Amino acid sequence: MISTAVQSSATPNNFPKAVILASKQSSVQLGMAKHLQLLLNESFPTCDIFSIDEIKSIEGKQTVCISLLDIEDSYLHQICKREFEALKYIFSSFETIVWASSRVSTTANPLNDATTGLARCLREENSATKFVTVKLQQVQDLGQASGNLFKVTQKTLQLSLNDYEPEFMEIDGSLCINRISELNGLNDFVARQTTPQSAQLQKFRDGELRPMKLTMGHPGLLSSFQYQFMDPRCMTPLGEDEVEVEVKASGVNFRDVLIALGQDPASYLGLECSGVITRAGNNAAAKFKPMDRVCCILEGSLQNIVRVDAQVVIHIPDAMSFPSAAAFPVAYSSAYYSVIDVGRLKERESILIHSGAGAFGQACIQLAKLQDAEIFTTVGTDEKREFLIEAYGIKEQNIFSSRGPDFVQGIKTLTNGRGVDVIINSLAGEALKCSWECIAPFGRFVEVGKKDIYNFGSLPMFPFSRNATFSSVDVFYIYLHSRAILKGLMESSMALFMGGKITVPSPIQVYSGSEVEQAFRYLESGKSKGKIVVEFHDNDVVPVSCS
Repeated sequence: MISTAVQSSATPNNFPKAVILASKQSSVQLGMAKHLQLLLNESFPTCDIFSIDEIKSIEGKQTVCISLLDIEDSYLHQICKREFEALKYIFSSFETIVWASSRVSTTANPLNDATTGLARCLREENSATKFVTVKLQQVQDLGQASGNLFKVTQKTLQLSLNDYEPEFMEIDGSLCINRISELNGLNDFVARQTTPQSAQLQKFRDGELRPMKLTMGHPGLLSSFQYQFMDPRCMTPLGEDEVEVEVKASGVNFRDVLIALGQDPASYLGLECSGVITRAGNNAAAKFKPMDRVCCILEGSLQNIVRVDAQVVIHIPDAMSFPSAAAFPVAYSSAYYSVIDVGRLKERESILIHSGAGAFGQACIQLAKLQDAEIFTTVGTDEKREFLIEAYGIKEQNIFSSRGPDFVQGIKTLTNGRGVDVIINSLAGEALKCSWECIAPFGRFVEVGKKDIYNFGSLPMFPFSRNATFSSVDVFYIYLHSRAILKGLMESSMALFMGGKITVPSPIQVYSGSEVEQAFRYLESGKSKGKIVVEFHDNDVVPVSCS
């Protein structure tokens, strides 16, 4: 035989006597008292109705007192000495008190909660008394109100001093407990969203490929880079025109540095990457299939899995490494649009390319050489000057310093005062205005910098008298607003590469997934030339935090 011990509780046979306290001058209180008396008589040995003046004649011990004095108005407000003495007797004599009030007519009145405050004080001072407050909503419905009071009284007597509920409130006919329960799951979620989370070192890929992206633990501090797991449940289904790519390498651009330093409001890192197709949407599957090697442009490429519009994804040849492919899309799409489409560089024209040793500058130089153009360029260091002479055969006298305005006089001297036909400018402030002075008649000035544009910079108007044009190019704006144009730029550039007419900017400086900070710091220093790429390996040990 198996038996289970259960907690002892009061039963109808051992309920104490009951007293209902009501004002005999109130029809509402008396009506409710009589309804409640009928219910209590079924379970309690005796149940009588008394006024406040009669209460002292009752022996409080082994008696439960149910007060209806607060049903219509606040009873505690302006009570007389006689009534106060009666209340003291109730609070000190009865073992169980159920005090009912109404929240209908006095919801905005603080007097309505006077009894609640008093009850809380009494419970602290006399822990041997059960003092329960009940706020009723529908006192006009005497049957419902009396039924709820009966339930509270019965439940209170069944539970011990340590387990009973001290406060109830009726809402839409249901009795509710105004007690706050701590929701640990929500607390954890808020903490993860609002406080920096400590990252743990682990392998970039250890077993199953889980989506994660590069983030900043503390925006503005390059030492706080960490990878963050993304909740797979938050990922939407793959679109019909989308492909999913497992990222093998991602290019790093100067805009990424500005985002990491908190100088650009964007919330993503990375604009270009290379990798292999893992899945393709219904429409994209006509061109792409799993394991295809590709490169693409998108926002947020510094993660291990990306989803991207198939329009801005192109295949890469087998001989092209993933780091080389990651260095290709942004530099050549920007250069092709700047030099060929907007600059309209023709054969044997002249062109000034600022910051020629960078990836974008080298791409512009290679496209200009295809037109047999006279190339002028600027660099920041002597090392970069020697690099351009050796790598691209640019005349030494055509390479100027970007750290001062001397290039203006040098170009005017070499062009006999005419200027250059196309200017690809990335300098800001006075250097931009100096470059603008170098424009030749019918020249095309292409601005690829952003500082003066977003700072509402001004521009001298006189060079326009030479029938010159001034244009702006932002490949990321093209990505956002015209994927068809960007697709053409990427395909045209890749066609030139596969035809052997251009090469990937060099040198490509490759950092592992665990060396992101070093990559960003080197690009920030201004000493880099060529392209910086982050290549991901499964065994890279990286700091990872949960989403």
